[in-house]
Amino acid sequence: MARKPQENETDTAETTNGGNRESTAVVPVTDAFITTGTGHQFKVKKFVNIPVISLRTVGTEIICRILDAIHTGSVEHRRKGGAERKPADVVTVEASNGAQGTIIVSEIMKTELMNNYPNDSYVGAWFHIKRTDTKRSTDGNEYGLYAITELEPPAGQRRTIDA
Repeated sequence: MARKPQENETDTAETTNGGNRESTAVVPVTDAFITTGTGHQFKVKKFVNIPVISLRTVGTEIICRILDAIHTGSVEHRRKGGAERKPADVVTVEASNGAQGTIIVSEIMKTELMNNYPNDSYVGAWFHIKRTDTKRSTDGNEYGLYAITELEPPAGQRRTIDA
């Protein structure tokens, strides 16, 4: 469970890209408060959207717990030149610091998770996910390769997700 943020505190998920640290702004999972500039404090009722955690660069990695099954996102993408693409597959995660974000799931990552965890049994598990390489297919499309390692839950945490 996330702790109550202190005034003027920013909660971020850190990912690494080789030796460089990247920060992606994310939001606490529970017991989150927003404080206005005048000092009024509001408890968060619902996060309408959450930020995307990018794993596009080789060497970028994250430790996270998967909170829901892989599903089709709602944002439609366009390729260079204006050609439409279907919305990406996404999954919601809790980073190791208790913050939430969305990861765009590549076809390879989706296949690995679905083959190794039938019936969406990866939901609730902790993983170390690292972008290891980028390859180009014979038709010119680029795809990423990932090292996906399941981790033991941190002390005091259970694997199940509260509904």
